[in-house]
Amino acid sequence: MCLQVHVRFQDMIRVLGSRQLVERVDVSGKPCLIMHRSLQRTILHRLDTDFEKFQDTFNMAFILIRKVFPRQSPVHGPQNDLWGVYEQYRSHVMNLRAVYMRSVRRPLTSMEFAEILSDAAYYFWERNIFIDGLRASDTAEEICEKFPSQFKNKRANVHTIASAIRWNRGISERRGCLRRFLKSLSLRQQLLNELNDSDATMEDLALYANAWNDVGCSLLDYECYEDAVPYFDLSIALKRKLGDNTACLESLKNKALALTGQGRFVEAIELIPDEASLPQDVSEPAYVHILQVFQFTWACILLNAGDLKKAHEKLTNVLACRRNLYGESGRSTLDACYMLAIVKQKMGNYENSV
Repeated sequence: MCLQVHVRFQDMIRVLGSRQLVERVDVSGKPCLIMHRSLQRTILHRLDTDFEKFQDTFNMAFILIRKVFPRQSPVHGPQNDLWGVYEQYRSHVMNLRAVYMRSVRRPLTSMEFAEILSDAAYYFWERNIFIDGLRASDTAEEICEKFPSQFKNKRANVHTIASAIRWNRGISERRGCLRRFLKSLSLRQQLLNELNDSDATMEDLALYANAWNDVGCSLLDYECYEDAVPYFDLSIALKRKLGDNTACLESLKNKALALTGQGRFVEAIELIPDEASLPQDVSEPAYVHILQVFQFTWACILLNAGDLKKAHEKLTNVLACRRNLYGESGRSTLDACYMLAIVKQKMGNYENSV
């Protein structure tokens, strides 16, 4: 009987392979079968007529993907050292999302499904892959609405990433970003209010500090520079109390932007750290993404302060890094090109600023 089943299975694989619906590959030296997306979707959609089997199949697919798809940083730190793994499995997450969205009768889902979509959105945000990031975060937020009084921290994470993927997209997204960041701050505040002081973890407090910083960032978008400073100061104070001076760099960077917006250039430049104090091991991939973001912001501050030489130096390095990270036409790459052109123009180099 086992031999007959094996023979039928091999025959099925040959037929599917001849139709290019499955492919035999080696992954880390182990033989595997890759199923074509159209076959995956056909199998799942045919199960619409048997909801119980469909639900079981959906759950099994989720479990398998969750085992291999990395989770986002617990405190939203950089994770570009995991980009290779994210890229390998991101299509599976998005295919499962597509099945969920397009099914006649949607499968029952849990907060864990919202989390894996938010994990994908986190990766898309770091990689500047905005369309898929918006899709993943939209569905994750939709699922969060099913749990209005539960999972405060997890829901706050989902809303934070949903806002991050929209931030810097212009005035059209400004109100939505502020609403989401305020919702995240409220959820984290509610959680801490419910806990005894001794029960709050370092992670809880770090995320709470991040939430204040995030609201301050939204105020920068509204050009409320003076109003934003107390939010950054509170975030910095909380992070220093936690003993994490490196984590303060994000809020210090944003405070420097707020001071620049007020024309307080000397104070803003004082907040730009010495290069020697930054992570120096360029072989450590986790720092690459976040450091170029910092360098871009500091270059913009120096540009506004009139230090064109230093701004030019930083933006040249940022552009080279972004070309490597996002490609020649990536949005962040184009932002760096634009800012570098502005600097060249102000330096009188009109030909090279075109």
